[in-house]
Order: sequence, then C-alpha cells, then structure tokens
Amino acid sequence: AACTIGAINFDLDVSHTFIGDLLVTVTSPTGTVVRLHNRSGGGTDNIVGNYNGTLTSADDLTVLNGEEALGDWIISIDDDFNADTGDLNSWGINMVCL
Repeated sequence: AACTIGAINFDLDVSHTFIGDLLVTVTSPTGTVVRLHNRSGGGTDNIVGNYNGTLTSADDLTVLNGEEALGDWIISIDDDFNADTGDLNSWGINMVCL
C-alpha cells in the first residue's frame, strides 16, 4: 500500500571510537539525501539514539514529508580517517503516513 510521509525519524546504533570522523546520510526511495550526522562530536564514542528524538539531525528531516515511502532506503556511513574503526549495529525508520 502507498504511504505518503507525514512525519519521519530514524533510530541509529553505531559503535565507533571517534564519531567526529563520521558522516551518516540516508537516501530516500525518491533520491532525497539527508545528513543525520555530519562529523560532529569529536572524540566521543558511539552514536546511539533517535534522530530527532534523543539526537539532533544535521539536516531538517521534514524535507522528506510528502514523499512516497515505498522503495529502497539507503543508509551510508563515511569515515574518511584510517585510525578508528566502527560497526553499524542497527538502524530503523519510524514514520507516520498521511
């Protein structure tokens, strides 16, 4: 069934030793890219929580409102530095359809 997004947020659990290295983006089925995390947090460990609940997204998530939700959603985590390692433990999408 079709779902036009009325509200959306994202759960994220990433283990990483220096989250200031990370750029986390989500791409919607229509190709809209939103940055959840944009190399902030310095030497803090791990990103665990909900954008925009316990965590604040780098981009405004309301840009996804009105889009069709069905299709492939892609999460990307870029770490441009070699010194630290990490894992994507889990992620999820919570949305309200109009």
